[in-house]
Amino acid sequence: MVHILGIHLPDNQLTRFALTTIYGVGHPTAHRLCARFQIHDRCKVKELTPFQVTAIASFLSSPQTAPPLPRHPLATPDSVPRPAKLSINELQAEFNASQAAQRQRKLERLIAQGRLPRAPKLKIYPGIL
Repeated sequence: MVHILGIHLPDNQLTRFALTTIYGVGHPTAHRLCARFQIHDRCKVKELTPFQVTAIASFLSSPQTAPPLPRHPLATPDSVPRPAKLSINELQAEFNASQAAQRQRKLERLIAQGRLPRAPKLKIYPGIL
């Protein structure tokens, strides 16, 4: 159960819609609040962390004293990303090998436990062949 500024927010409601029950918070403001406090669009009120609830409450009670958002430097327009170490084909081959190794380990574990998956029974109908 979450109370922000004395208003109960329903636990099973999406956060961005629950915030609109607070006077003065519409859909655009609720969306900006979720973005500011890194709350996912599909996050429900009951999934909020205590830090997020406290941050929203303190921001809504006094937005002038809220700390500014951190500024992260952006890449310059002429910057070039570093080249990938492996080509796409090499990455795909590495992924396929790891998946095959994982399947093999699972099969060996089942053999060691004596729990091999059963082969499906084939129904033989006379006169078809």
